Amino acid sequence: MKKFFTILLLFATLNGFSQNFAPPGATWHYSFSTTFFNGVTKIFNDGDTLIQGILAQKLQLRRSSTNWETGQTFYDVFAGYEYTYADQDHVYQLIGDEFKMLYDFTVQPNDTVLIYNSEYYDWENACDSVGRAIVTETGFEIVNGLELRWYNVTTLEESPYILNGRIIERIGIDNGFLFSLPSDCLFISEWLGGFIRCYTDDNFPEYRPPNYNGPCEFITGIDKITKANLGLVVYPNPASETVNISVSENVSVSKVRVYNVTGLMVINQSPQPPSPRGSQITLDVSRLVSGMYLLEVETGDGFREMKRLVIE
Repeated sequence: MKKFFTILLLFATLNGFSQNFAPPGATWHYSFSTTFFNGVTKIFNDGDTLIQGILAQKLQLRRSSTNWETGQTFYDVFAGYEYTYADQDHVYQLIGDEFKMLYDFTVQPNDTVLIYNSEYYDWENACDSVGRAIVTETGFEIVNGLELRWYNVTTLEESPYILNGRIIERIGIDNGFLFSLPSDCLFISEWLGGFIRCYTDDNFPEYRPPNYNGPCEFITGIDKITKANLGLVVYPNPASETVNISVSENVSVSKVRVYNVTGLMVINQSPQPPSPRGSQITLDVSRLVSGMYLLEVETGDGFREMKRLVIE
């Protein structure tokens, strides 16, 4: 009986370890791409703090970027704090003076989840309602020897905040940003370029999404996600039927995605096989309604660049 109890205790300990969020050493790196800037946002555990009697993790955000037009580089700039804590099944984020649900690993397909505005962006007065998303899938994945739960969410079109993608225990969203972003109530197009590069902590080896094999950190002044390197040109723009996409002669395109103003992906095209380097791709946009979109090109090396696209 004592041996059986020991095994159960060990299992519980390991299972608890697998649910941990933002433990010591937790560090995320996210690429971002806006109209004038591209770079990396680094988020890391900056220690524990007591908030309303809750032991929470203080996450510091720092940003490094290069201005596409001027070539000016801004390295390791402080960009704010977020505060989170977790139990066995949930991750909470401090929104204003109250902890709100960020991730819920008890959800099932077709459940509706609420999305709250991150106070870090300081847009509460402009976007003061609660967003909503639908759970489309759930499952398990072995990552670094741990069985981690995941679920996929799609933000509803009218939602003022977006939280799209697959959410994995410990890691967060593996194809988007860690926290929610506002939709068309403000300039969401400036933030849609974010995607995770790497995650690690003191007891978890480095994780990278399958489609990314570049550096975790920002490479000062020569980060590979640059306008000069990709040479991305999109025309005609505005468009109505088709859009031509061309890149530099040393770039191979593996995926083309188009997002609407709420952050929903409306086109996801993967040339098969990936386009020859420097080739031109024609994209059918005839089914899109008139309005503003973001077109994202991903290279065969896993790097991305975005352009605004207007459909007439």
